[in-house]
Amino acid sequence: MAIRHIELTDEAGSILDELAGTYGGDTGQALSELLLARESIEDSLDALEDENAQELIRQRDRARSDFEAGRGIPWEQIKAESGL
Repeated sequence: MAIRHIELTDEAGSILDELAGTYGGDTGQALSELLLARESIEDSLDALEDENAQELIRQRDRARSDFEAGRGIPWEQIKAESGL
């Protein structure tokens, strides 16, 4: 087991403290579980991307074609229309 000193933002610390409640207040265990879950999530996302590769390529190619044909919408316009 490794012991490390880490600094967290106040927000991240609050989240970790809240999650630690699930592990009897053990922040080390909570953090360990988060790190292990991240690997699982990355694997799931990689598999999802592989499963949908053809659709993702189709969307990328369509977007590129639309952009090259001048049918794209500038990001500033999208933000303005969306109230962002």
